Amino acid sequence: MRSRNLIIGLVCFLIVVVVLSMSTKSEKPEEMPLYEPVLIGTGGDPHWSPDGTKLAYVYKNALYVANADGTGERLKVGELPKSTQGFVWVDSTQFILWEYERRRIEGKGWEKIKRIKSVRTGGTIESIVEAETSKGDFYISSPLVLNDGTVGYYGARISEGKVLEEQKTFRIIKPGKLAPDSALEQMRATTSGHGSILSGDLQLESVDGTVRKRITSGKSYSFPVLSPDGTKILANLYVVDLDGSETRVAELGVDTADISESPMGGTWSPDSKRIAYTRSMVRILDQDGQIMKTIASEIRIVNADGTGRQVIDIPDMLEANPVWSPDGTRIAFIDGKTSQIYVMRIR
Repeated sequence: MRSRNLIIGLVCFLIVVVVLSMSTKSEKPEEMPLYEPVLIGTGGDPHWSPDGTKLAYVYKNALYVANADGTGERLKVGELPKSTQGFVWVDSTQFILWEYERRRIEGKGWEKIKRIKSVRTGGTIESIVEAETSKGDFYISSPLVLNDGTVGYYGARISEGKVLEEQKTFRIIKPGKLAPDSALEQMRATTSGHGSILSGDLQLESVDGTVRKRITSGKSYSFPVLSPDGTKILANLYVVDLDGSETRVAELGVDTADISESPMGGTWSPDSKRIAYTRSMVRILDQDGQIMKTIASEIRIVNADGTGRQVIDIPDMLEANPVWSPDGTRIAFIDGKTSQIYVMRIR
């Protein structure tokens, strides 16, 4: 009987030890990857397919598509114009790209042309719209993807070198889930300047410009992005609620005489609950600060309220440019040392 009690006591003790060790482990912040990264290919500007099964990226002025699980051969969609600035993935067979060409014409000065084009699998390229902004009569924005999947761009007249904001209209290239009239009523986060690329107070604006709501006053933000659920704005790595209250979700960098450390970027997860951003450490190599070298980089994932943290920091890599998968379970990123693209599954 005594031996039996001793065995039972020992088993209970082991169970308690295992439970405590599991509990302690779960309380620790995730500082290393939860899964091994999967190599996709070499290139830049990775984009997920709408169904999350593939990645598209640019390599040597050509567009490629590869399976997101790293299997199979990559597919070359086609060559891209050398002046291509970026692209968006519309559906399984179509991409939208934009160009910005700036060239000097003898006796005429600089010619500046912006173009938006459609690219089909197989390499067929078709023009959608073109504007020669150097003539100063018409402006087009880069393509935008609205929360419902609608793809389009803003067009506006230019007068005396200024874009006539009151005449700005959104032109749909590809409809999304909502009917066109409803799609144009969706809200976007902008600044109080002439667009989201300028600093200023935050505001919400309907796509058609008929509704505006000021969110902050007397503060300066840039590159604001409304969360997919429309309840928060991410700008300067602050999360700003629609009542104007803010939460900083990234620690400030610590600079020295020759080292600059800073967070940058910031993208919403599809469920609006988390944010992924890059944190880099740069060494300044000259007195004027013109020559710099990135010596460390990692990707951090935090909750929208600033709590919790996961870190993607793999030895001998410079992780950067995180891109969420459509279901929010994976992140694609680039190794700045090798320009190789990886996918990592996250919790």
